[in-house]
Amino acid sequence: MHKREVIKSNMIEWNDKYKTGVEHIDLQHKTLFQYINDFEGAIDDGDLGKDLLILSLTFFENYAKMHFGDEENCMYRYQCPVAGSNKNAHRKFIEFFDQCKMDLETNGYDEATFRKILEFTEQWLKDHICKIDTQLKSCVHQ
Repeated sequence: MHKREVIKSNMIEWNDKYKTGVEHIDLQHKTLFQYINDFEGAIDDGDLGKDLLILSLTFFENYAKMHFGDEENCMYRYQCPVAGSNKNAHRKFIEFFDQCKMDLETNGYDEATFRKILEFTEQWLKDHICKIDTQLKSCVHQ
């Protein structure tokens, strides 16, 4: 019998303290929080498969295309002091998922990729949305 490694749940729930002051940006963030928590739930349940991995990579790619431009425009429009570092962080997010896609194409399906994606995205919620994106709020309300 194959023993599956258990991943400790680190789910981060949306909280109004993470608001940016821009409603459509906050709705996009809430969607990301929910997707990452659902993704973690699928991993915890052992629902790992190539289809889920491809679907998840597609979700994150589409999310980045839709959300990052909106958020970067808001940061510049409201002259948020972290606009430049925010844009650089977005580039690193895209690079991470581009590398995951290349790894999938080169090495095929690998369950370790799920863990790598989960760790990266949970850290993204903690370090990026909860610390950087929230700085937009004070600029919006000036």
